Formats: sequence, structure tokens, C-alpha cells
Amino acid sequence: MLTRPLHKPHKEQGMTLVEVMMVVFLIGLTSSIVVFTLPERAKPIERAADTFARDVKMAADRAILTGRVQGIDVLERGYAQVEWKPETQSWDQLRGRQGQRDELQLRLINVSEPGDDVGPELRFDPTGVNSAFDLELVVEGERMRLTLSPDGDVARDES
Repeated sequence: MLTRPLHKPHKEQGMTLVEVMMVVFLIGLTSSIVVFTLPERAKPIERAADTFARDVKMAADRAILTGRVQGIDVLERGYAQVEWKPETQSWDQLRGRQGQRDELQLRLINVSEPGDDVGPELRFDPTGVNSAFDLELVVEGERMRLTLSPDGDVARDES
């Protein structure tokens, strides 16, 4: 007959206070590294300039791909992307392609006046040859000058 020992061997259970403190320290250290490496949030004017530059590039690319003249119509507050429809001989606004917002204003600086011709101020030819222009972007009281090169790239002048 086998006999049982009078007392069971004691196994350690749980963690010591030092081990818990080390885990908390390592979590805090890694989270602070993540927070300090995150990029700063862009200002509203910078986000608006990025969005406008993207929309200009898309309009220039769309003109080349579709073979139709594209444009950006500067509105009182914001802008809208339009396309020339030869079938109807008119400019049609593209759905879902507008930057119309109450806090955004665009002011054209050196765009030639179209005269009696009605249409958007900024036009993109299907050949890829476009006019250069300068405009001033105003968002929440901050101003930024933008320059469009003939190849459709938008450069910022933040001075």
C-alpha cells in the first residue's frame, strides 16, 4: 500500500510585484515610442491644398484618358469638377467630384479671362497641354498660394 505524503509540495502561483511593475513599464515605454513617432496632424489648409492638388491631377489625367476637355469651376465657396460634353455642347458637373465647403475659398490670380465663353476657369486639354495658373487658397483665415504647372503638377508657396 502506498502512503501519501503528509503535506503537498507548494508550487508558486502568480507573479511577484517586481514582475508586474516590469510589464507595466515595458507597456508604457512601447506606447510612448509609438506616440512620439506618429506624424503631426496636417493643418486644415494643408489638407485642402492636398485635396485640391489631387483633384487637379485627376482632372488632367481624366482629360487624357477620356479624350474630353475637363475643367475645374471655381465657385463662391470651393470648386467643382466639370466635363465638356460635345453632344450637348455644354459643361456638366461631375457627380461626387467637388470641393464645395463653406470654409474653403479659391481666388484665381493670373488666369486669362475666357471672354464671352461660359465655362470653367481652369481647363485641361486631352492632349495634356494645359495653361499654367496661380491661385490663392483660403481656409479658416489662413492663406496659401498654389501654382499649377502646364503638366498638371500643383506646387505650394507657403510664404
